[in-house]
Amino acid sequence: EFTYDVELYLGVTKEATSGVGSITIPAGGSQSVDFTITIPIAEAAYPVYLDALVAGELIAHYRAVEDVAIEISPAIEIGIITWV
Repeated sequence: EFTYDVELYLGVTKEATSGVGSITIPAGGSQSVDFTITIPIAEAAYPVYLDALVAGELIAHYRAVEDVAIEISPAIEIGIITWV
């Protein structure tokens, strides 16, 4: 059984991060992991990274095949309705 600290983040300067969490995986096993992240408000394409650490030492650094594209839709404002 192995314990890892893992972090999912967007952008090289970590514009958004899941924070560091701990997972334990049995030897020879695998595990699905869900991450919660707050999406940045700046419109852009962000590379997605996942780091795995053991005892504070980085043992794996992954970059997703595709970036996450954030698009901000304009706010819809409804004014006074005039009946004619």
